[in-house]
Amino acid sequence: MAEVKNRSLSTEHLEVYNVGTIDATAADADASLLYGERFYGTLVALDNGVGIEIPNHINGAECRFKLSNNNDDAVVDVWACKKGDDNLRLVCSITLKAGNQTSSDGYKYADTGTVSKDDGWPKTPKWKVTDEDYMGVLVFDACGCNRIAFHGHTTFDSDCIVEISGY
Repeated sequence: MAEVKNRSLSTEHLEVYNVGTIDATAADADASLLYGERFYGTLVALDNGVGIEIPNHINGAECRFKLSNNNDDAVVDVWACKKGDDNLRLVCSITLKAGNQTSSDGYKYADTGTVSKDDGWPKTPKWKVTDEDYMGVLVFDACGCNRIAFHGHTTFDSDCIVEISGY
């Protein structure tokens, strides 16, 4: 009989990182990124763009969004690229609405998220939430990309704080 060794499978989890704040005034006055702006360095330099580099071995991302007040709206495009390649690929666009779940710093978590423009991403991003007035999260497979960026545009009622975790 073969010897059985004690082994375990584990998944490393990232802590929750504050990616940054998307400025509502800049976002409200802007449209989707133009083809000449779809570079990681360009997007994160905008007042209505934020980004983060996650470790290479992290593939699943969970993003949450905080706004100032209940029923505040925001439209955010989620982009990704690989380190060493500044060219962004659209993961999805998400239309957000804040609920009543208050964060420890006094903001309201988005509890409604409508995902669109996700057909070009290999694995479909999903909005997950238990019910109204709970914290919702955007969950997606990074598909080998380790630079994730967020661009706010079109409709923005208040600044939007973006947070990310992963596994």
